Amino acid sequence: MLVDLSFQNFGPFCDRAVFSMESARIEDIEEGLLRIAVLPVPILATSSLFGANASGKSCLVRVLDALQFMVGSRLPEGARYPWFEPNRNSNLPVWIGIRFVREGTLYDYRISYTANRIEFESLTYYPTSRPVSVFIRSGGEFVFRNREASKGLKEAERKCTGNTAFLGWAADAGNRMCSEAFRGISEDIVIHRDEGLKELSAHMRESISFRNHVSRAMRIIGITEADMNASMNVSSTGYPGGTVSSATVRFLSLMGDVGATIQQGKTLVADDFGEGLQTEISKWIVRSFCSESNVSGAQLLFATNDRSLLDSDLLRRDQIWFSDKDPDTGNSSLVHVSDVLGIRAHSDLQKLYSEGRFGHVPVLPKNLF
Repeated sequence: MLVDLSFQNFGPFCDRAVFSMESARIEDIEEGLLRIAVLPVPILATSSLFGANASGKSCLVRVLDALQFMVGSRLPEGARYPWFEPNRNSNLPVWIGIRFVREGTLYDYRISYTANRIEFESLTYYPTSRPVSVFIRSGGEFVFRNREASKGLKEAERKCTGNTAFLGWAADAGNRMCSEAFRGISEDIVIHRDEGLKELSAHMRESISFRNHVSRAMRIIGITEADMNASMNVSSTGYPGGTVSSATVRFLSLMGDVGATIQQGKTLVADDFGEGLQTEISKWIVRSFCSESNVSGAQLLFATNDRSLLDSDLLRRDQIWFSDKDPDTGNSSLVHVSDVLGIRAHSDLQKLYSEGRFGHVPVLPKNLF
């Protein structure tokens, strides 16, 4: 379960940005609050990111993509990271931090890296309210402060190279806390990928759980696997056609991930959420995470251009974020609606957004040419 994600010098974000799933002390709808024993405030089941085109919305997904790659990669010494996206100054390192809860324990993992070298890395966990440091890495130097939490770390230190994350090596060496943290990052966070019809069919063959959830979604919109197979046969000839449109495939793929995430209690992250979908379907998916049926504590984080989801009956103010890019500097920042003065529980957020209350709104010319 994600608590918060922080990043700096990544894409258009020069200064440190913090995307938090912690609830604010506001009087809004009560749906969608997850209460966790190890945390002082409830966690949000759903959070959303709106903003103008090219303002940095997709960075939410790219940062998590980069984080999963960094902890799981085994690149040769000196190889350049494909996820090195510095903000203009490539001499400064990218910094990413994540806090999450797995099996009732809070973890805090941080990593900083340049184009082909880890500059800093650390893992802390909270068996009680007091933090316990598992390891701290600064360049090529490692510090293991807690004897009970240091099992296997010396072995991992001998194998770890300058451009690979220590967390993955320590997990392979059998360190329990590092193994749990590694799984929390690499397995408990599911990044939704849009799939074509062939990829969707292959995914259904690979995963019975995914297939079952897609099958339920197919019944909702009234199509069958025969329709999908017919569409695949038509598309294989090189001509467009068939019963299943690209929007339908996008819906089915998303529903496969939604169902599996809710069933397994994981965190689903989706970019361009709602694209090609009816607003009613998008709202229904959001409400599914905020309903009492979400007994596993699953979460949904999504970036979207669909302003119809700016609905105070659907989302609390602390579930709504905006990405804002300064047109003069090109730097982006995050704006949390619950922190904006004067915004109330039933304010017209769509109107306020159009007026520029949550960031810069593009000024379009009267004529296209």
